[in-house]
Amino acid sequence: MKEHTTTREFQQDVNKTKYINRHFNNYRKKGELKSRLLLNHVIMYFNVFRLEAAQRLLFFKIPPDNWSLLKIFLLLANRCPRKVLGVNGQNINVGNIQIEDNAKEVVLRELYGTDDRGFQYSNGILLHQEDGDAVREDESI
Repeated sequence: MKEHTTTREFQQDVNKTKYINRHFNNYRKKGELKSRLLLNHVIMYFNVFRLEAAQRLLFFKIPPDNWSLLKIFLLLANRCPRKVLGVNGQNINVGNIQIEDNAKEVVLRELYGTDDRGFQYSNGILLHQEDGDAVREDESI
């Protein structure tokens, strides 16, 4: 994990959510996600900040309209919590955030060359479930 030596360095790392959000907004406009690049940005965020801090910062800095997209990449990175505490005075139950089917299909097609009908698991992470969305099974979060 990276140690920040200056406030400026810390602020630059926090603001990397702008890149993630920019890609999400690009998906909203053009239907294109650049899934590998997005997954890389998310993983790098967790390399800089501790697990809970990274989760809180991501949900704080990314608008609620894009949380369903964020959830897909948190699941892929195996960093999706059940709840995120204290974001704008609210606790977020991530399990209640619905994954957008179209976005999920775009991600699966970009990462694996298939859609959710042909691919249900990625590295042991459940991406498709008949009775709802999958959420990481780690009770400690």
